[in-house]
Amino acid sequence: MTEAAASARRLPMIPRALAAWGDLRGAMRAELDERPPDGRLLGYLMVALLINWVSAIPLRLKDQVEDVNAAIGMGFVATVFMAPLIFYALAVLMTWSARAFGGKAGYYEHRLALFWGFLVAMPVIVLANVAENLIGGHLAIGAVSALGMLYVLATCMAETNGHAAFWRGAAQVLLPSAVVMALSALARLL
Repeated sequence: MTEAAASARRLPMIPRALAAWGDLRGAMRAELDERPPDGRLLGYLMVALLINWVSAIPLRLKDQVEDVNAAIGMGFVATVFMAPLIFYALAVLMTWSARAFGGKAGYYEHRLALFWGFLVAMPVIVLANVAENLIGGHLAIGAVSALGMLYVLATCMAETNGHAAFWRGAAQVLLPSAVVMALSALARLL
């Protein structure tokens, strides 16, 4: 563990997640070594989801919907109740995907990597939401946001499974993400 990761360990959750950008692998290793309880993992996820929800409120205000309050309220309910279930399922898919690429970590470690990685990736997502609010939706904004999140999650997955190669972590993230996107597209067709 690097000195930056060790000193960041003493910080509260949000500053620690921001400090993780200095050494993603070291920060992930520090989290793995600490083995936080499942309640803290859920805390990482809920804080990240609520930050994402709050940063998207200005986008909802720009939407041309009849009842903006209802749209924001439904977004909150989806954030608090539905999104955690999706993330838990995604963690299971990432565990299976990691095992296909030689990963040895278990469900707990992959949950930690996904939830911590999502919290660490929040600045990229918030900046993308702000940029989209200021200049409108562009493919480039979504692509940069997705690549930033992929980089953080792939680095966390690679460290979790002890892979030196970044591409293995990326494959562990992309494969389950493709499954979720395919299921989502299928659900829209039905």
